[in-house]
Amino acid sequence: MKILVVDDDIQLGRLIKGMFEQLGESQVDCVEEGREGLRRLRQEAYGLVLLDINMPTMSGVDFAVELGQQQPGTPCIFVTAAANEMAQAAMNVAQEAGVRMLGTLHKPFSLEQLETLLQQARSAA
Repeated sequence: MKILVVDDDIQLGRLIKGMFEQLGESQVDCVEEGREGLRRLRQEAYGLVLLDINMPTMSGVDFAVELGQQQPGTPCIFVTAAANEMAQAAMNVAQEAGVRMLGTLHKPFSLEQLETLLQQARSAA
C-alpha cells in the first residue's frame, strides 16, 4: 500500500516512516507541508494518508477538506498532541468532507497503536 505522511516535524515524519517499514510497508512518502502533500495526491494514488492536525502553513483539517474533494473516501489517520475534543472535531470536519477517517494517534503513540489503524486501512483496501 502506498502511504503519504504529512507532518511539519521532519524527525517525527522519519520516525513514522520507520515505524511503517517495521510493519512491512515500504512505499511511504513523507512531506512537511500540506500543499506539497496535495501536489503528491494529484500525481499518485495513496491507500492511506497520515496527517498532522496542527501545521503552520496549512492545517491538517484544511488538508483533509481538500483531500475529500480530490480523492473522496481516502483512508486517513490524524496525528496530534491536541486534546481529544479538538481531535474529534477535526475528524468530524474531515468525515463531512468525504474523507474516510480511521482514527487518531495521540502523540506519543506506540507501534502497536499504529499497527491497529494500519490493519484497518489494509482491510479497507
